[in-house]
Amino acid sequence: MPRRALLLAAGAAGAAATAGCAVPAPRRRGPVADPAPGLAIASTRRALVLQLLAHPDDDLYFMNPDTREALDAGTPLVCVYLTAGEADGVNKIPGAPRPAPDRAAYSSSRHQGLRQAYAELLGLDRFTPWQKSVAALHGGHRAEVDVLTDGVRRVELVFLNTAMHTGRGRPGLPSLWRDRRLVLRTVVADNSPLERAGSYTYESLIDVLAGLLEEYRPTVVHTLDPDPDLQFSSEYERRRDSEQRGYSDHADHTAAGCFAWAALIRWVARADGRGSRCPGSSSPR
Repeated sequence: MPRRALLLAAGAAGAAATAGCAVPAPRRRGPVADPAPGLAIASTRRALVLQLLAHPDDDLYFMNPDTREALDAGTPLVCVYLTAGEADGVNKIPGAPRPAPDRAAYSSSRHQGLRQAYAELLGLDRFTPWQKSVAALHGGHRAEVDVLTDGVRRVELVFLNTAMHTGRGRPGLPSLWRDRRLVLRTVVADNSPLERAGSYTYESLIDVLAGLLEEYRPTVVHTLDPDPDLQFSSEYERRRDSEQRGYSDHADHTAAGCFAWAALIRWVARADGRGSRCPGSSSPR
């Protein structure tokens, strides 16, 4: 038999043999429905993204495009800023004389920039009014909270506003991470509903962050990098790029990442100590 005829015969025999096989019908006869916007797949509890950040703009630089995609999906977003972002208080305007330092005004300007950015991310006018309030936090601490909603979409900005420098000019957040005895003051931004400054210690900052995690119970937490890459830079490059010596990232970012992870550990440990469901789990212990 020619080869072509042999192959055709073999194919026909195979088809006849498989015709009698019992092949189960597909279990799904239509397209699989996507999870409802803002709902976690493993739980009926509404999803929520919480971001723990050093400065009022770290989310815009380092958490996007995840931030925008979460908002577009209708997932509520909470951003917690550990520092006031006041730097040296000099808000430089190109082409204008150098202004006098004003840390409260500079912090306020960075807050306003955030509000405008998030309003645009929600598709609203950049000057859409936000609801401002003061939240009572763990241990008697207080913080400004700004909220903007658009239908099911919601953004909350929580400003802890610790000073970026200690009274001796050292970096505030990194010093607080290393020195358990340090007391780091806060900055009251201009136009804030807060009326007076406060202060944080190493322990109280972790407690406040753990308390916020317990209050919001996020399904996803974004943090900065607590373990940045090693990198050698010249002194000029280091200062230009705001890097810490020997590493590839800003020292405030590293400290904020360390505080965030310490708070996550404390949050889980507290839940475990109470015999409660582990945060992020869809089933009991």
